[in-house]
Amino acid sequence: MSRTARSGKLLLAGRGRAHPPHRVASAVTRLLPHAETAVLPGLSHHAMPWHEASDLNTRVVGFLDRTAT
Repeated sequence: MSRTARSGKLLLAGRGRAHPPHRVASAVTRLLPHAETAVLPGLSHHAMPWHEASDLNTRVVGFLDRTAT
């Protein structure tokens, strides 16, 4: 992520193992105060393809709509 970025959106899988999602979200908030972050609880990025598509779509689109600039 560029240090010159002023805003952005980051949606994290809540059960990510490579990078603790809440620590990543905190770091993004600290480094990019105008960025919007959200964590999808109970999902790993590996599980997303098997998650119910309509629920996942609703959650992702809701996040993008909520943070639209």
